[in-house]
Amino acid sequence: MSADWTLACSACDATGTPTGLPTVCPACGQPWLVRYPARSHRPETRATLGPGTGMWRYRSFLPVAPGETPVTLGEGGTPLLRLERTASQLGLGETWLKDESTNPTGSFKARGLAMAVTRATLAGAESFVVPTAGNAGIALAAYAARAGRPAKIFAP
Repeated sequence: MSADWTLACSACDATGTPTGLPTVCPACGQPWLVRYPARSHRPETRATLGPGTGMWRYRSFLPVAPGETPVTLGEGGTPLLRLERTASQLGLGETWLKDESTNPTGSFKARGLAMAVTRATLAGAESFVVPTAGNAGIALAAYAARAGRPAKIFAP
């Protein structure tokens, strides 16, 4: 099944399809952005959400085509913690903290790397490489392993 999203250059008017392993625009060398048809996040349209509490329940809003299986370790669905004392001390209204440390890799990088490894694996990537200061490397190692692909992680 084909995807209902396309690629648009972040700098020029070029467009592309999600087939293969597109990295940058061939016309100008700038990164691609994912473009979706109009979708709504309004409560009355939530029937489009999938089951569960993780990020993949939002798959209709992610660059995954129907029938594609994501590379996942159960990321997403992290808790929101109310910070009542902090809000009071700073004179703020309701203040919340998204606790991304409960992701499988202990980092907010889990969501992005789950999506990146999913998209790249489905497009035929055989291995991965990333520079890191820590969190991205850990997340890539975990998701590449889940995908059964080797990864090289370079940390300064």
